[in-house]
Amino acid sequence: MGEPLLLITPEHANLIAQDYTRYQAQQFLFDTARLPLQHLPPETAKRIRDDRQTEGMDPEADIRIADCPEDLMLVVGGAGIKSACVPTWDGTTRAVTRPIDTS
Repeated sequence: MGEPLLLITPEHANLIAQDYTRYQAQQFLFDTARLPLQHLPPETAKRIRDDRQTEGMDPEADIRIADCPEDLMLVVGGAGIKSACVPTWDGTTRAVTRPIDTS
């Protein structure tokens, strides 16, 4: 599974920060952001079930947003009230972030 990038507007970040630390927000999202298999096309759900059975995993488990809470990259920026999740490539690739000087 990749490292999903969550682009959070400052407005949403301020709301989250009222009740959660960064780690607590990552943990909450990891625990609750799931996709039931029945929401996927039947052929996709079947492939996932088959792969899971081969790997000894629960074939009916919901799909999690990431492998662990620390894999959720929270990025604050932009304007407005539209936050977004940007999935990254699965497999052996890892996301890299760098500060950008905008001055």
